[in-house]
Amino acid sequence: MASVKLSAKAVGSTVKLKVGGTYRDFIVVHQGLPGSMYDASCNGTWLLMKDIYDKIKPYYIYNDYVKSPVHASLNNGFLDLFENNIKSNIKQVRIPYVAGHRSTSVSSGVNGLLCYIFMLAAGETGLASPIHDAGTALASDGCKLDYFASGVDSSANQKRIANYNGTPEVWCFRTPVGSVNNCFGGVDKDGDYQNCGSTGTYGIRPALILPGALMVSDDGT
Repeated sequence: MASVKLSAKAVGSTVKLKVGGTYRDFIVVHQGLPGSMYDASCNGTWLLMKDIYDKIKPYYIYNDYVKSPVHASLNNGFLDLFENNIKSNIKQVRIPYVAGHRSTSVSSGVNGLLCYIFMLAAGETGLASPIHDAGTALASDGCKLDYFASGVDSSANQKRIANYNGTPEVWCFRTPVGSVNNCFGGVDKDGDYQNCGSTGTYGIRPALILPGALMVSDDGT
């Protein structure tokens, strides 16, 4: 079976990675650095799980993603579900994030959040303030990835829809809503924007970055 470098895979194509012994589809959502607010560690092939992996209570206390259970679980238990040859190649990166309780200050570049697995930011999916009303004050903690389109028209929303057990479901970002305590951004069942309360249960779509030099078979494995 023929193979190509991961960096040669088109944005929007699918790569298959084993998670917990089962192949999962990951969408190539970007190749290279998305923008100047990213550290050089983020230069690679960006992958986003196509479907929602699980529904959990992310519980971002005071809008603090760093101290959330979802950040901890993605970089501990979930990371260990990958095969060793993939796990050893997942890049440790510094992603832009909002630092501190109910803050709107974004730490980026070399001051970004050190992690292996992460939730996407609203801006990375083409969403930015204001969305539908002035009360939705989203932090600018990410640049749009090439797979997504800007705005909330039908074509842009279609790119953000994700299924859970075959049915569209709400999934969440790492981006806090600065004007509302214990609230963060997310995507509704139609791919539009949705505010997510910190005590609710929402879908999780893990994202990661792999080196572009890795080889991928024709079938995506």
